[in-house]
Amino acid sequence: MAKWLIVVEEMTEVAGGRAERRMKTLVRLGEMDPKFARKRLLREAKKYTPAALKGVSTAVCRHGSDGDAYLIVAKESKWHASCTVRLLERVS
Repeated sequence: MAKWLIVVEEMTEVAGGRAERRMKTLVRLGEMDPKFARKRLLREAKKYTPAALKGVSTAVCRHGSDGDAYLIVAKESKWHASCTVRLLERVS
């Protein structure tokens, strides 16, 4: 069985109006079947709220065909920063 990581990739605006991509580890999963790891990914994506969307109603949308990534977007289509929650296989 493989070991898994759930990482968050956010686009943030820095001084000067530039966009910067930041990645951080959200959860380190132990050895787990890929099917169960994907279920855990969805559960963590639903719980996570990026800093740019605090106080805004959000939705989780599947990104990709295999269920290994989810986008977190604002329900109102005004402005939102890009945020992706991904499942990665951990290589030891």
